[in-house]
Amino acid sequence: MRKYIVDIVAVLAMILFSGPSVAAGEPECSELNAYVDGTVWEIVETIDKDKDVYHALKYYLDGTEIIEGKEYLKMYSERSIKKLSNNHILKSEAYPTYIGGIRNIGGKIFFAPQKLFEEYLVFDYSIQPDQEVVIYPYLCSANPIPISECIKCLGIDELMIGDKVIKLIKVMNGRDTHWFGLCQWKGGIGTSRGPLSPIYAEDSRGLTPYLRMVKINGKIVYQCSVE
Repeated sequence: MRKYIVDIVAVLAMILFSGPSVAAGEPECSELNAYVDGTVWEIVETIDKDKDVYHALKYYLDGTEIIEGKEYLKMYSERSIKKLSNNHILKSEAYPTYIGGIRNIGGKIFFAPQKLFEEYLVFDYSIQPDQEVVIYPYLCSANPIPISECIKCLGIDELMIGDKVIKLIKVMNGRDTHWFGLCQWKGGIGTSRGPLSPIYAEDSRGLTPYLRMVKINGKIVYQCSVE
């Protein structure tokens, strides 16, 4: 009898102190982080249905570098023209363009543009409802100008893709409450138009440009339904 009591106590202890369990075959959820070596963002810039082509932009992370004593992932861009029917590449830039270094520190995305010698906060995925933060969302152009924006978080939703959780973070700038001042960040991915596009690129399904696909080392982690 005493042995049974000891066994029951042992089982109860395991239940109380072992933490929540994951059922067999059930995916263990983890937040998506696309700011890692080997990530590729594919963006549709314009579509010409008459010619059956679209102009595509690709951002990708390949290798690391040290800038001012900090380690960054090297980000490149590449443009091409593809067939709408089969995504076959008709024309592509001879060489990719290095655009700067990027790093993810606790959900804060810092970008050091090629022509500048310091980093700027371009996203903050750790922002919470009613919080405000100053970011620099306009650094992806050929001649980057560090213009800041104060944004406020309106709310956060979650979207499950496979075994990953993607946060949908609704924000607005501090000056404008109209609909075009709103934007959703896709947590760990970027905006509707890529990782470095201006934040006020509202969900652009059916329009261009739009974020078509995100891959991490060849695995698709996000894909837009527009095709």
